[in-house]
Amino acid sequence: MRTSDIDVVVVGAGAAGLAASRALIEAGHTAMMFEARDRIGGRAWTDSDTFGVPIDRGCSFLHSADINPLTDIAKRLGFSVIARNPDWGGSSARHILSPLEITDCDHAFDWFFDQLKEHRNCEPDVPISSIFPKHWRWEAVVRAVVTFWCGVDADQISLCDVANFRDTEQNWSVKEGYGTVIAKLGEDIPVRLNAPVNGIDWSGNDVRVSVNDTVLRAKAVVITVPTTLLADETIKFTPALPVDKQEACQYLPLGINNKVFIAVDGNPFGAEPGTHILSSVSSTRISSIHLLHKGHPLVDAYLGGDYARELEQAGNEIATQIVTDELVQVFGGDVRQRLGKSVTTGWLADPWSRGAYSYAVPGHAARRTDLAAPIADRLFFAGEATSVEFYATANGAYLSGQRAASEVTAVLSR
Repeated sequence: MRTSDIDVVVVGAGAAGLAASRALIEAGHTAMMFEARDRIGGRAWTDSDTFGVPIDRGCSFLHSADINPLTDIAKRLGFSVIARNPDWGGSSARHILSPLEITDCDHAFDWFFDQLKEHRNCEPDVPISSIFPKHWRWEAVVRAVVTFWCGVDADQISLCDVANFRDTEQNWSVKEGYGTVIAKLGEDIPVRLNAPVNGIDWSGNDVRVSVNDTVLRAKAVVITVPTTLLADETIKFTPALPVDKQEACQYLPLGINNKVFIAVDGNPFGAEPGTHILSSVSSTRISSIHLLHKGHPLVDAYLGGDYARELEQAGNEIATQIVTDELVQVFGGDVRQRLGKSVTTGWLADPWSRGAYSYAVPGHAARRTDLAAPIADRLFFAGEATSVEFYATANGAYLSGQRAASEVTAVLSR
């Protein structure tokens, strides 16, 4: 075994790890990131190879863009921010609803989001489905949207947690890819790739971090890996993490969200780039479809919850067929001949995420604060799952990394 010394080890090179590392280095500390993947970015990943144009396999929207720090960062770095909201809402079903029904559907969603605002910090913390009216016409489509948003069915997610999310309703995209922005943040930060951390021993005054055949001694460690990996004890902690931390990981699991991208010959839809459609408002087994993705000849279909899990396990061919059938249902059989190459993401099978982003089990919204709490002035935690207001987002992860770095700096400066 080789032993070396460093101020801070940062575990994970996603948005949280990159933000923490940069802040620590700027504060004058020596820091090193370790990333299990062969790339930085984590669940932010822009792929420009598959179709020859950038597609975001992971996060793709600057949520709450007008207060999102990554919006200005992207602009400052020279990226093209598309300051235009997608046309989510009742208009997405205009092809299957009358004008009066579209208005009624829009009002139903307005009522739903108003209910969320009224239930911030609610007691008791119940499933989000508990607020649905009986025999509600719009229940299926609202449930579908919850799976797009949270990666899990409305029966399985905390109402309080969803209500705590700070949404300014400004959701913008980046022409070159959101993942490209996150990767740019780490260009000049020390990182070791293909280097999964498998052990953290905090039994002494310092922390010993095991990475492959190397053991590093650090004054502090910032841990940014997903809750799924911590809950499965992918990293062995000595001693074990306190019970409240273990429970926080278990009750803040990752939902399932995936995308199906399909190449298109021309514009058989007669639609404007970025047009959003739903194939049904009476089923939860649907995808959220954007046509002509960022102006490119691509369809981008978004899947969530158990349906996303099912189609990921079925494979790309079946998932593509299902989305194709949805497009045919809306635009007719001729569309089928205009569709080509496809690719489906598989975040559940990704060994370093095992899901998309975190949600709180009913009754456990407060666990995000437990997850974020430092231990013994040596173990510090960041990542989107530690954010109360911006969980499930890259900006939530980024801000959590800055928060963890500040906590470390406060301890090391004593």
